[in-house]
Amino acid sequence: MTYALWLFLGKHLRTLSALVYSCIGICLVCAGFWCTKSLFMLPQIKAAKSAAKSKNAALMVALRNVQDQKLIPAARAPSADSQVVSAVETQLENLAHEEGCKVAQFSAQPAPTAYMSHFGVDGTGYMMYSAKFTLNGNLANVLTILQQLTEGSVPFEFGSINFTPVPSADPKAPVSQVSAVVEVDPITKPGASS
Repeated sequence: MTYALWLFLGKHLRTLSALVYSCIGICLVCAGFWCTKSLFMLPQIKAAKSAAKSKNAALMVALRNVQDQKLIPAARAPSADSQVVSAVETQLENLAHEEGCKVAQFSAQPAPTAYMSHFGVDGTGYMMYSAKFTLNGNLANVLTILQQLTEGSVPFEFGSINFTPVPSADPKAPVSQVSAVVEVDPITKPGASS
């Protein structure tokens, strides 16, 4: 107990009280600064709130108009052209099943765009879709699937192929499992059946 009492002796008590008052003063100055700053920011905060409310009201009105007038278009019936992507996906799933691989992800652009070849081929009159998929499995099997996919019924161009090795449980074992992210552009001629 004698060690803690030295703080409460005459000269130490003055130093301790000055330190406490200094801390209180610094806190009051900071609080005053933030209060003043928030007073200057108040008009901007009110303007942002009113802008958000007006945009929210406009969105609600637009949503009600769409719902009331049934402006949401009915889904189009799939055409022969749009079945190109599903044909690629089906062929890919079948080949992956045969080779013991897995298609982890498949996504495609819903509408075709004008065909632009990666290799400078004239594609006037043709359309293309963009599809991207992830194929997981043994490297040799993944390469076999990609080779067989090129021999399928749907013509396409590869956009990119990125292989990522999948580490095995044994760090000394050679890498044989890969994850391949592949981008392809299936090609179709409008009006032609696939």
